[in-house]
Amino acid sequence: VNVPPGTRVSFSLTYEELLSRRLGRYELPLGLRPGQPVQNISLDVSISERTGISFIRALPLRTSRLLTNNVHVDADPPSSTKVEQSPYCAHVRYTPTIPQQKNISPRGLNADFIIQYDVELKDPMGDIQVDDGYFVHYFAPRGLPVVPKDVIFVIDISGSMIGTKIKQTKAAMATILSDLREGDYFNLITFSHKVHTWKKGRTVRATRQNVRDAKEFVRKIIAEG
Repeated sequence: VNVPPGTRVSFSLTYEELLSRRLGRYELPLGLRPGQPVQNISLDVSISERTGISFIRALPLRTSRLLTNNVHVDADPPSSTKVEQSPYCAHVRYTPTIPQQKNISPRGLNADFIIQYDVELKDPMGDIQVDDGYFVHYFAPRGLPVVPKDVIFVIDISGSMIGTKIKQTKAAMATILSDLREGDYFNLITFSHKVHTWKKGRTVRATRQNVRDAKEFVRKIIAEG
């Protein structure tokens, strides 16, 4: 389609996306990267759940794709955010002004707008939804004991990881190690032109001291080779 200069164009995009439930909530990240401050920009999200919505919140804008767990649940949403919730529906609207966009970056928005919510799960058997001959069974049992994990982290420290990649890897590993539980066992392996194992021939329990030692090991990693 040919669009003459200065002409206003509207388009609608419809797509489907699977939201995974993790740590007792669903998370919907929405990329906002127009490349410049925009005079009239708005984000509208409507959520409808047949079993009901237990909570919904908008998190501070996420400007990095790094894995992070240090955002508090009571952290304030971005300015110009309005969240409305009823028993079965919720609506989130974000309308940043030009100055608010420039406060984030001189080039405007360059972040993910994050919405977290969860559904009411009153029936222990879960919820079954049927559509067009297909069905899905949502089942999220509560109160079950956490299963201990045995994890081997394999980290590439070759020359291809020099710079941003190794920095991001080390930051992500610091977060992941903090999430290990006392009943978990783990070890670290790095490789480039040779392989190095943090604890030779065994995994270790995720005690506070072992986690601290592992973080120090990761902190000293240098990409080379």
